[in-house]
Amino acid sequence: MARVNRMKFRRWQTLSKGRTLILDIVNIARKMPMAPLIREFDLQGIGQLRAQFRPRISWMVLFLKAYGIVSERNPILRQVYAPLPFPHIYTHPQNVALLTITRMVDGESRLYFARIHRPEERSLEELQKQYEEFRKAPIDQLRQFKRQDLLSSMPWLVRKVVWFLLTHLWPSKRAANMGTFGLSLSGFKGNRGAFHLGPNTTILGCELFPRKGRNRVILTFDHRILDGRPAADVLDDLQRAFANEITKELEGLIARASQTNK
Repeated sequence: MARVNRMKFRRWQTLSKGRTLILDIVNIARKMPMAPLIREFDLQGIGQLRAQFRPRISWMVLFLKAYGIVSERNPILRQVYAPLPFPHIYTHPQNVALLTITRMVDGESRLYFARIHRPEERSLEELQKQYEEFRKAPIDQLRQFKRQDLLSSMPWLVRKVVWFLLTHLWPSKRAANMGTFGLSLSGFKGNRGAFHLGPNTTILGCELFPRKGRNRVILTFDHRILDGRPAADVLDDLQRAFANEITKELEGLIARASQTNK
């Protein structure tokens, strides 16, 4: 019996659709000169406001809208480097967020990537509803995830051609399909990362459960587009977005809920 178990453990396995998708994205990301910038945000006030509203707004959603606001007023965050037909920089006219979502599929923890267009124009409640849908709805009801599975099931050569066209020749399609910025977790259950891989010019990482409102934020950026000083300015602007727009919207939600409950 022990021999049979060892044979099963050593047997070859083909890559799942989930691992194939990650392999393709990593192959794109490793060609991008990415650099990380890490800062601890004091968001205790936001945390206190967040605790007063039900259903509670996820930290991921709060960072999604805040970074969308920052990206809207900083066009450089909507830029992407394109090497063909000659090296140039393309600026997309609108924000497209790419959220990393973890789902269990056939006993495997799998990453999917959810696109949300113009998050800065949507309410926190609307964004939270859409975020929960991506996290919990059946995969076969989520068109974006079904398309990712379909692409991952295609032969290697077909996938290579698709990724080449998106990353080299069609920067507008790249932004529309792969996002102008990425959003992921920088830490979970006491474990912290220091870098993010992805196909975006900037990838923002936040903690899902910050302690006492202090959130460790990682901004990973493409050095072909951004340098260290502008990246630091982006984090400054992100803090302002929390102090102004996000605070005001949370206060409005709380006030409206209080009026409804009277």
